[in-house]
Amino acid sequence: MCAYNLHPWPPIAGRFLLLWVLFFGQAPAVAHQPGAVHEKYRRYANATAADTPSINRLLDYCYDLLPLDGDSALRLIDRAAQLSQQLQYAFGKGRTVTLRGMVYSDRGQYDSAILLYEQALSYFQALRNDLEIGKVYNNLGNVYHFQEMLQEAMALYLQSAAALERASASHYLAAIYTNIANVFQSLKQYEKGLTYTDKAEAIARRYGDSERLVNVLISRSVGQHNLHQAAASYQSTLEAMRLSDRIGYLIGSQVTRQNLADDLTGRQQYDSALYYLQAAAPLARRTGDPYYLSGLYMTYARVYADLHQHTLARDYALKVIAVSKHCDTRATSPVPTTC
Repeated sequence: MCAYNLHPWPPIAGRFLLLWVLFFGQAPAVAHQPGAVHEKYRRYANATAADTPSINRLLDYCYDLLPLDGDSALRLIDRAAQLSQQLQYAFGKGRTVTLRGMVYSDRGQYDSAILLYEQALSYFQALRNDLEIGKVYNNLGNVYHFQEMLQEAMALYLQSAAALERASASHYLAAIYTNIANVFQSLKQYEKGLTYTDKAEAIARRYGDSERLVNVLISRSVGQHNLHQAAASYQSTLEAMRLSDRIGYLIGSQVTRQNLADDLTGRQQYDSALYYLQAAAPLARRTGDPYYLSGLYMTYARVYADLHQHTLARDYALKVIAVSKHCDTRATSPVPTTC
C-alpha cells in the first residue's frame, strides 16, 4: 500500500529515500489496523441520514480507512456521495470527489485522478474554501511529481501554499514546504530545498507534529548529504530515527535505518551498515510495500558487491528485480503527502 503517506519509492538524490507528505493530517504510514478504524466509526458504517454532521463523520471514516483498505473506502465514498447529492451538500460533493482522486492516484491511475481533482477544485472554488483548495492543489502536485513532471508539480505546490496562507492554515504548510523541498532535491537544487525544510521544521516543532517533523528531518538529511555536510546529515537521520521509534512511526523507523545503512556503506563501514539493514528488514516487511523492500534489497546488494561476496550480491539483485515488478509507476519518485 503506497498512500501516506505516507506513500513509498526508490532512493533519489544519492540513494537516500525521501518521505513525502501524502495525505494531510496523516503520515505516510498509519499505525491503525482496519478493524480499529471500523470500530471508531461503527455507528456511521450504515449511515442513511442526510444531515451534514453525519456526512462529515462518514467522510472522516473514508479518509482514515483509505490508506488501509481502498476498496472498502470506495464503497463508503459512494455512500457519502449519495447522501451529499440528496442534501445538495456542495462541500460533501467536493470532498468525495477528492477522496476518489486519492484512491486513483494511489493506484497509479493518474489521468483519472487529475480529472477528479479538477472537479473537486470547481466545487471548492465556488465555495471560496481556501483550505480545501490548498489541499487539492497539493494532491495535484503529487500526481505530477509521481510522473516526474517536476516543474508542473512545483507550480501546483506553490498554488497550494498560497491558498493555505490565505486560509491561515499554517499547520498544513509544513507538509507543502516539505513537498516543495523534495522537488528541489529531485532538481538537485539542494540549498533551495534546505530553505524550505527550515520553514517546515519551524512549523512542525511549533505545533508538536512529530510525524511531520520526521519527514522534514529526512528531507533535510538528504539535502545535507548532497551538499557534503556528512556529519550534519548523519545527525539529522539519527534524530529522525529516534523520534520515529519513540512515536511508533513504522515507515520513518524503516527509512531512516536504510538511509543510515546507505551512508555507512559509502563510508565503507560495512558491519555497521549490515547492522542497520538487519534492523530495517522486518520493518520493511511490515509495511507491506514493495517499494521499501526493493530499496532494502538494493542496499544489501550494494554492500555485498563491495565486499566481493558476489553470490549474495546477485541473490539480492534478483530480489530487487522480483519485488520491483510489484511497484507502481511511482517507482522513480519520492513519496508525497496527500489530503
